[in-house]
Amino acid sequence: MRAASRERSPSVSSSVAGIDISRDAARMAARRYPALHIAVASSAELPIEDHRLDLILRVFAPGYAAEVTRTLRPGGHYLTVTPAAAHLYELREQVYDAPRPHDETPDAFAGLTHLRRERLTFAITPVGDDVARLFEMTPYYWQADRQKQQEISALPKLETRAAFHLDLYRSTARV
Repeated sequence: MRAASRERSPSVSSSVAGIDISRDAARMAARRYPALHIAVASSAELPIEDHRLDLILRVFAPGYAAEVTRTLRPGGHYLTVTPAAAHLYELREQVYDAPRPHDETPDAFAGLTHLRRERLTFAITPVGDDVARLFEMTPYYWQADRQKQQEISALPKLETRAAFHLDLYRSTARV
């Protein structure tokens, strides 16, 4: 985002906008990136006119095909970042008796062509308070009972993997 907010070409008019359902997250982003347009909104009802966007980036958030296809320009791109099967698997083993891998099927959207998938995987080892911080920002925290929350948050370290899929789509819409 920093590069996008700094780099401006005199021959190309562009702007970058972002939304988050969390008022705190939107406020933090607006302070950190004052050149960007940040709003509190839901991806189920984007505050964007029809066919105005060249690119939509969705990171670990729900995506609504109707809103994506409504707001993307013909030929526009949709880039999603979703968890791969092994994402935080070792953390999930702490929460569940029999953790299941994440579904790895790329989403299929009417009006969008899936162009490419890349996988990104790397080891992470949070220590001390960072174990609790990582755990608390996942849905697993809210699915664990109070005792399990305390046990996992108190771990001195956690060796796990971050594993993501990056999927790129192109709009096939005609206006």
